[in-house]
Amino acid sequence: MSSVPGPAVPDWNPEFEFTGDLEHVRVLASRLTASPQFSCPQQEARKARPAMFPVRDRKASRAEAPPFADVPVGLVRDAILEHSARGAVPTAESVGQSALRSAAPRGLAAPTGQVVLAGVMGYREVVRGLRAAGDFPQGAVLVNDLVVSEPHVGGGVVEWAAWALNWVGSDGTREVHLLVWRAAGSRPRPNAVLGVIARSAAEGYRAEPLVSWSHRYEPSTVQPPPVSRVRIREVGLLDGTSTVLFDDTPERARELFDRSVRHALPILAGGAHLPGRGCTSCSIRPECQGLAQVPGVLSVAGRAAYPRSLSTSDLWSHSVCPHQVHLLSDLGLPREPSAPFEAAQRGILVHAWLEAAHGRGVRCLEADLPTGAVVAEAGSLADPGEVGRSLGWGADEASVVAPYLQRHPDQCPLSADAHEVVRPECAITVHDTDADIILTTRPDLVIERSVPGSPGAPDRPTFLIRETKTLTMRRLEAHDEISLIHHFPQVAAAICLLAAGVDPLSPGRVIDPSGSVVEIELLGADDASVVAFALDDPHVVLAARSSLAQRVDEWVHDDTHAPRPGRQCERCPVRAWCSAMTLPDPDDLDGPSDVAAGDPSGAAALPRDILALIEADMGVVSHEEFDF
Repeated sequence: MSSVPGPAVPDWNPEFEFTGDLEHVRVLASRLTASPQFSCPQQEARKARPAMFPVRDRKASRAEAPPFADVPVGLVRDAILEHSARGAVPTAESVGQSALRSAAPRGLAAPTGQVVLAGVMGYREVVRGLRAAGDFPQGAVLVNDLVVSEPHVGGGVVEWAAWALNWVGSDGTREVHLLVWRAAGSRPRPNAVLGVIARSAAEGYRAEPLVSWSHRYEPSTVQPPPVSRVRIREVGLLDGTSTVLFDDTPERARELFDRSVRHALPILAGGAHLPGRGCTSCSIRPECQGLAQVPGVLSVAGRAAYPRSLSTSDLWSHSVCPHQVHLLSDLGLPREPSAPFEAAQRGILVHAWLEAAHGRGVRCLEADLPTGAVVAEAGSLADPGEVGRSLGWGADEASVVAPYLQRHPDQCPLSADAHEVVRPECAITVHDTDADIILTTRPDLVIERSVPGSPGAPDRPTFLIRETKTLTMRRLEAHDEISLIHHFPQVAAAICLLAAGVDPLSPGRVIDPSGSVVEIELLGADDASVVAFALDDPHVVLAARSSLAQRVDEWVHDDTHAPRPGRQCERCPVRAWCSAMTLPDPDDLDGPSDVAAGDPSGAAALPRDILALIEADMGVVSHEEFDF
């Protein structure tokens, strides 16, 4: 028990009826990684109060859960702790049994079992290497948790702890291992996170394993020796990397906590809502006022087997390879790092430029563009321009994007209208309560404009949603507009959301979609075009609903998740865990454009002259994935 309490955790006033203990607060270090852009304060506030339970109509709630465990790094930690407690040497069989027990009552998918085994064995090798190098606490033993408990208001308690592996040495050193899959030390850790970890190691008591997550931690009967040193190390389970993030005295650990944690605590007061993919697993979702409910927006017959989250990039990826979507989205398996291929890198750069340029809220001009090229003999002639320099670009980036952006100013949708609201990279999340699917999409640009209402009525909003794609081509003839709806699920989703009356800037508000437009901007090195889809056209709305429903139906009812080998396997981020490890000769396979551009839903095929021009951004899906 610390003699000097930490900063007060802010109160949370839930907007719903609840039972239990609101004053039992558990601040895990991971709670303070919250990014205002990606984390929901209301959800974070709930997670920090493990003994508070919403009161709800049990008949109306759904108890179904995903059939497989989807946090494999947690299964790795559990297996390591179990083997250490038993003094057992890990084997494939013992690790598998441990993972099964940890995953219960859900099952353990075979690929997850492979990942857990690789993670446990990889961690064992890292520890053996540290011991051999003399870079490990003397006589170290692994303990379950190190916890700091201090009084909270109303007889409550605040517990400071970290999800990690805690080693306690006989020499007074406490070493905390943070588990990542690869490249230890390559990602930034906020000081507030390190502060909570450092303090829990420096001042925390050895805790007994929790009976249930809602119980308070209790000290073990046997406590470690006084602390002389605190070390925080990040460990890469699959590549054997390790990096020390903090190594100092207990006093310095407390100083880090005191100067960094206070500023990160306001998110635990809740209040604001930020819907996203994490809503499916949120325990207060049925009571949430921030998740827009739009029954039937996906036009799917029947309900999902359990609450599911979906992004338009999932639908695109599912048409390429259902197994990849299953391994990544359903099982949460680690990605293999790889450099983006040329078209993907180009798309990332173009999207970054457009986001920065449109974020200014003014129309793009020719003077804003990056210019020139890199010439081997003459050196750099490329200028990234003002927008490019704000992104930290140099001549290389400028030379890549300049040809593709040269015609954008002529078709930039922004105007000088002061009544125009501009939102680039705008996340839209809605809950189709009929299908029990939470859909998240992230249009490249949303613009709201006011138009005069009928006589005596106030002005009403209309919306323009634009998606942008870069193409490898010499000419562009996008004469079959309906085929583009079938080809790009994000376009179909945008049309369906507007047609259902969803305000893209405030999804809980219902709008009149008449007058609104969805556009796709096609940018090539030598040509460019904008194709518009008016919400007033019933044929456009019908095509979008049909296309989206067919794609979602195939995804949600796919029980086999069969691999679809092709050239895309060469850059698949989860190929290490794929069951189709023995691949046919690449020369015998269809190219990635053919696989991706096929019409698995049975919708109208894209004309071959368009197919030949479009080089689909198969690798550019990260902008629609959220880190909730």
